[in-house]
Amino acid sequence: MVLTPLDYDFLSTYDIKVVAGRGLLREVKADDSLSVLINETGAKDFGWTPQQAVGRRIVGRPERKIIGVVKDFNYASLHRGIEPLLMQVARGVSRLSIKIDPADLQGTLQRVEKKWNQLVPHLPFDYSFLDVDFDRQYKADQQLGKVATVFTGLAIFIGCLGLLGLTSFAVERRVKEIGIRKVLGATVGNVVVLIGREFVILIAIALVVAIPLTWYLIQRWEFNFTLQAVINPLWFVVAGLSVFTFAWITIGYLSFRAATANPATALRTE
Repeated sequence: MVLTPLDYDFLSTYDIKVVAGRGLLREVKADDSLSVLINETGAKDFGWTPQQAVGRRIVGRPERKIIGVVKDFNYASLHRGIEPLLMQVARGVSRLSIKIDPADLQGTLQRVEKKWNQLVPHLPFDYSFLDVDFDRQYKADQQLGKVATVFTGLAIFIGCLGLLGLTSFAVERRVKEIGIRKVLGATVGNVVVLIGREFVILIAIALVVAIPLTWYLIQRWEFNFTLQAVINPLWFVVAGLSVFTFAWITIGYLSFRAATANPATALRTE
């Protein structure tokens, strides 16, 4: 169980809810040294419900009484699960948490620094913002996201170039066939469907392979966190429709050019 020293205003400062019992009170003398709080995970670890935990005693020197159970909260990175937590009044101070109004940030910091220098002039005034500390914990994940975005963009660009080149090659290879079909009465739509059909089948096979693999890799990556986001299948549908749309635009444009060309010119081409 993780032991965390705090003061009487910790819960209200961080808006942490008490689900059973009460919080630490200044006016209750025993709360200074003989009372403790635990979180929901701590109560569960002992085999108690939050209500059953209130009033229980924890063996130690001295013996302490559980006066309240707080709602579970993430006190470390989301890469770690919530562990049993024991909270008691701090004997000393190593860090202060201050909730400030961002409207006058610089002025507030100057007043806090002035007060700090009055109380502990022998220690330098050093501070950090909670949101910056949180951001630092997930910096590696943010960098991974940026790298993944760049490489995904490159993969899409290369794939588009490949599709354009492959379609151009397929149309060029079947120029005479298209000319003969035109002479025999094939419409522009017939030619477009003829050329596009083989590409659509290949794209469908690629999606059948890629979607389950992508789903699996996303789930594996989410195992690094204690809280996993729900993967919305709609995104895969949108991605698949986007691929088909771009493919049809590319194939349709090149096929339309070949289908509307003069059949006599196509038949004379070597």
